[in-house]
Amino acid sequence: MVTKRAVLLAKIRNKIVYTCQWAVDNADQIDYIDPSPRPMKTLNLWKTKTLPISGADCSETATGIYFSAGAPDPNHNNYNGIGNTRIMFSTNPFITKSEVRHGDIGLFVDANGLATHAIIAMVRYGDSVFTHGSASGPHIYTLSQEQSYHLSESLVWIRVS
Repeated sequence: MVTKRAVLLAKIRNKIVYTCQWAVDNADQIDYIDPSPRPMKTLNLWKTKTLPISGADCSETATGIYFSAGAPDPNHNNYNGIGNTRIMFSTNPFITKSEVRHGDIGLFVDANGLATHAIIAMVRYGDSVFTHGSASGPHIYTLSQEQSYHLSESLVWIRVS
């Protein structure tokens, strides 16, 4: 028997993937900014899908996509504008690759144990991922393509709840 909660979660996951695809389709109007400690300022633009979206890094983009989809804040700050990959890493449970579903967040972690980059799984097991880590705009890559940019880092998957 499928529960109402399961149906709701499936709809949220589908909205996350839809918003990722929307971002890629509008990549020429979505700018990247190098990460720095600063409040997230683009969340409402993501929610309303108002273009252009300027000045978001990978974690702000992932947070904005979750906000747009009606998902819980991956930073666990009630979408107050405070968040980054390190907060996501420290506040969400880890899952194995076999548990990854579309809409889950992957984090690349450096040798010092610091999360450096956030991606979103587009399909089960995360073999296709959404990423926004450069000025050329957001992209959808295979997981192996994205990992080629992070050769010295490990990948962990989190489930936001």
